[in-house]
Amino acid sequence: TGGGEAAAPPSDPGATQAVAASPAASKTPGATGATTAETGAGTFGTAADNLDKLTSYKYTVSISTTSSTGGAPSAAVAHTTSMSGTVINSPTKAYSLQLTDNGTTTSVIAIGSDVWLSSGSVFQQVPAAMSDTMVQTFTAYQPQKLFSIAFMANASFYKRVGEETKNGVAAIHFKGDQSLNSVYASMFGVNATFSEDVWIAKDGGFLVASEIKTTGATASAVGAYASVVNITDVNSSSNKVVRPS
Repeated sequence: TGGGEAAAPPSDPGATQAVAASPAASKTPGATGATTAETGAGTFGTAADNLDKLTSYKYTVSISTTSSTGGAPSAAVAHTTSMSGTVINSPTKAYSLQLTDNGTTTSVIAIGSDVWLSSGSVFQQVPAAMSDTMVQTFTAYQPQKLFSIAFMANASFYKRVGEETKNGVAAIHFKGDQSLNSVYASMFGVNATFSEDVWIAKDGGFLVASEIKTTGATASAVGAYASVVNITDVNSSSNKVVRPS
């Protein structure tokens, strides 16, 4: 399977079986410089890119929506998408992604220029001519890309509310303020409610976690949306992406 889980060794004993983070990775935070901004406008712009400065990390993403017409809960339609994986930026770039959308799972493993794809339990190597396109396509599912789409436009509406440890990282907690009411009212109706939180690493300024939880209603429908992203195992020397058999 994908998501960085170990797979059987390749038939070629000389082939690389896994790409692992440097043993020294756990000793350094990757990016440098303390986060001092009082609003998201001062730090969100670089938080996603700073993930690329880490040696490695793991991530999970959960996105869920519920909607119903006529305000009837019994008629609600739910949709859930979850993602997990490992990203290694050095010494050799590699990543794994396991994407489950309403019960259907697709897994991707990329090591250097080699890419494997699975829609079940068996991986198939992607032809070299298609590998670059495949990498670009699935990179769009990585947390930094999703974060930029969800938070950048309204970064100034997030205020610094304190410092805390999140996912094992000393982080600055930013929370969306009431200025977002108009944003969600236009998207989800006048009865929209929301809760939005972002955690940025105090040292290194990289994204640690984000949460969006909203509900809303119009005259003819009600709905809810939630998106939760977590970055874990930052610069852990145990992080690895394994070549499938």
